[in-house]
Amino acid sequence: MVSNNLTLQCVVQTYLSWLTDSDYDTKCLLCSEALSAKETVRLKCLHNFHWTCLSTRVGNLPEGTPPTTFKCPSCLDMIFPSANQTSPVIERLREKLSTVNWGRLGLGMEPKAGLDNVLEQKQLPKKTFTVDMSYDTRPSLQTTSRGKQAQLPVEQRPLIQNDSDLNDVKYLKRQSSFRFSRLPKTVKRSLIAMLAIGGIFLVLWVFSGRSSDNESLFDPHANPNIRVEPNNL
Repeated sequence: MVSNNLTLQCVVQTYLSWLTDSDYDTKCLLCSEALSAKETVRLKCLHNFHWTCLSTRVGNLPEGTPPTTFKCPSCLDMIFPSANQTSPVIERLREKLSTVNWGRLGLGMEPKAGLDNVLEQKQLPKKTFTVDMSYDTRPSLQTTSRGKQAQLPVEQRPLIQNDSDLNDVKYLKRQSSFRFSRLPKTVKRSLIAMLAIGGIFLVLWVFSGRSSDNESLFDPHANPNIRVEPNNL
């Protein structure tokens, strides 16, 4: 049953998870590809991975790394089974680990010459690209009417602004009014009071100047047609 399960690339991870919520994943956790695409290996914790992905991940660790640090990427359980553990899954795992030197070292076996620590991964097609370094001699097109008007002489530029310029002016006015509306009420009241007082003083000054001009008309000394004799008393 176990051999058939391994041959059919069973996607069920752990038996307890399957009983509780039917948890399973059809993709390898390390490469996110389907488990059926490559040869798989099931660890003693029953998590399933692509053998090439797991071997590459562990084989790239620095030399001298203790085997106790080699853990399952999913549950962080130790990859290497202990000597007293036995089951069809563990025997299959030991057989697979003995094919690489890092696995033999973890099992307490002597490494063999000629065994690669890292399996060759699937060769991906090389992607090449070229950068177009040619220079375009055509003049660049201006996307705004303001850029076109800037290229014209001063006497040929239109006096009436287009809609975009008017929108800019409207935006500036709206921004200034928005800033004034955000001022505190006390500041607004102070500004209004100062403007009102200044207006009152301006009106009084204008009327006082006019009244002095009107009074000079009734002054006999200012009228050249009236002769006033000096008072010798």
